[in-house]
Amino acid sequence: MWLTTVDASPVGDGTDLAFPAAERCRRRFPWSWEPGETHFGGPGVWVGETDLVMATVRYDGRVGVPKQGFVVRRPIGEAATGTPAWVFPVDRTPTALDIDPSTDTVLVALSGGELIALDAATGTPRARGHVHVRGVPVIPTALTVTGPGRLLLGTGDARVLLCRLAVGSERDGGA
Repeated sequence: MWLTTVDASPVGDGTDLAFPAAERCRRRFPWSWEPGETHFGGPGVWVGETDLVMATVRYDGRVGVPKQGFVVRRPIGEAATGTPAWVFPVDRTPTALDIDPSTDTVLVALSGGELIALDAATGTPRARGHVHVRGVPVIPTALTVTGPGRLLLGTGDARVLLCRLAVGSERDGGA
């Protein structure tokens, strides 16, 4: 599997991304940064001018649960080699990912119900915790940053939560 980028349509037709002309597709480098490993893609977000923060999982060749999950920042510009700027391992499959550009914080939701806030530049954890609604754990399946410190969080039980992000707050455990 390769990380491939698609050049923008010369006529600005966004629907052309679904079936781009072959000459607009560029193979950048293998999806896995470790030789011999098989990584599969997940959600991602563009950061800065040339970087991608993405979630991926590594399989060991057996059917079933992935062996390891990761959130990784990789430069994907013209001269990029595929070497990650940072790698943050997670113990569950990432289900959603977005960035709050006002704080340079990457938010990652995991299939085990955890929400993690990472520094986009370094991958250092800023906060992490399990998502609860009225004391009941829920599984975050989607998240979208809607403005500085605000996000929509979709859950596995069909709720959509409007949340305020308070990274580092002692009152709410940091997230």
